[in-house]
Amino acid sequence: LHDLGTVLELAGQAEEARGWYDELLRTAWLLGHKPKVAVALYKMGRATRTVGEYEQAVVQLQRARTLFEETSDQPGSAACLSDIGKVHSLRGDFEEAEACFEQALELRRDLADPRGEALVLNQIGAVKLARGGLEDALVLFRQALELRRAAGDQRGVAESLNNLAVLYSERAQFERAQTLWTEAQTVAG
Repeated sequence: LHDLGTVLELAGQAEEARGWYDELLRTAWLLGHKPKVAVALYKMGRATRTVGEYEQAVVQLQRARTLFEETSDQPGSAACLSDIGKVHSLRGDFEEAEACFEQALELRRDLADPRGEALVLNQIGAVKLARGGLEDALVLFRQALELRRAAGDQRGVAESLNNLAVLYSERAQFERAQTLWTEAQTVAG
């Protein structure tokens, strides 16, 4: 059920994926398997966010986070915090988004998870950029890029280069932005 939902979600069919995640949730609940219930709620929350039902998405993600914490699943809890932050960001509540991302960053660092840390640094950088904090965003995007290069995460490197390009474009440094976009495309293959 989980895999079918994931395939549908990746295919852009989030509404259909929610049906499979709902079935997974029911099955896990009936079996009394808290970790699977947490995963089902998490996946449902992501799909719900994708279809634009932000309030419901936050409820599902917070419930998943509670279960992840009860089962001592720090990566799950960090993922929930990041996704809750994304919802707040989409709603324009950047202060709340940043607070969620900061909590997720602390967990990722505690876990010694450089890929997860880089992801969250990019998320915080995007919030800073949206709020006009270009210098803060620049520092965060560069930190994320360094972590991703060190981890050999080519897709992540391309994303970080793209974020830097957007930032330089915002600063009207178009030649630098173009160079970074070109590098991102090369890295992405």
